[in-house]
Amino acid sequence: MEGHSSTLESYKIGGTIQLGSFWKVKVATNNLTGQKVAVKVIKRDDDTMKSIGMEEKVTKEIGILRSFASLRVIKLHDVIETFEAFYVVMEYCENGELLDYVILKGRLQEDEARRIFRQIICGVEYCYRNKVVHCDLNLENLLLDSEYNIKIANFGFSNIMQDGQFLNTRSGTSSYAAPEVYLYANYPD
Repeated sequence: MEGHSSTLESYKIGGTIQLGSFWKVKVATNNLTGQKVAVKVIKRDDDTMKSIGMEEKVTKEIGILRSFASLRVIKLHDVIETFEAFYVVMEYCENGELLDYVILKGRLQEDEARRIFRQIICGVEYCYRNKVVHCDLNLENLLLDSEYNIKIANFGFSNIMQDGQFLNTRSGTSSYAAPEVYLYANYPD
């Protein structure tokens, strides 16, 4: 992890660029370097968040991102914890979500679709080699950097797998879930 700022004053926080159920992502600028970053703000005071163990999920996501070093996974720069919230400072992907890009283009040419798919597979393969199952891989969690390269983001529902272990919880975005998630109590990674 780079740039251990540890205070919010190290960043000029801008507008919201993405909203989740329990978090929001804001664009920010590192005051020292001028680098644009994305800051995921996760409030700690929400009773619902506490009841579903969100703080544990945030801690797991941070641990996974700290251990990863892949061109296809969002890069973690810094983590700032306050009494009110976690501030997870990550690489900024200025071209946003793959979903918005596909909607804007209407249709991808075969060469571009192949390039994007290859990058997604490389990222998933990296996660697999590191025994991490994303559990919420969808077009909103695939981001595009300044050169339209894929970055896998949002590891909040991910699981770390042991050999021979099966997943037995349903998590992630239900409209993107594989059928076996709903058909079976346990399913392989």
